[in-house]
Amino acid sequence: MKISIRMHRDALLGATLATMTLVSFSVSAVNGMTHKKIQIETSIEGVAVKCNSTRELPQCTSGTRPEEVVERDTEFQCAALNPADAQKLKGKESELTLVKKRPLPTRCVDPNSEEASDSEEASD
Repeated sequence: MKISIRMHRDALLGATLATMTLVSFSVSAVNGMTHKKIQIETSIEGVAVKCNSTRELPQCTSGTRPEEVVERDTEFQCAALNPADAQKLKGKESELTLVKKRPLPTRCVDPNSEEASDSEEASD
């Protein structure tokens, strides 16, 4: 998490005050999950593009696996991989925003935990 702090002196109080502004926020790993933007590569009009999700998405942390997953529409903003190809996409800005269905975890578990073993036995 990044926070900018601005110090200023209040004329009425004669005190130094701090104003904090949240610049960027990344959710810490909770219950084996974290949230971050993802990147995909695809093509638009025959041009290879790199696309970044427009918002942070839930993901399982290292060492955990999804136990429950839902399909959700996810918006991506894209740009040409090769700067020389960017000209081919000029005037097609609306096509540079993609919405794709993505499987997103709603719950992650440690595959070695008792909780994961219990859920696997229940599904048998």
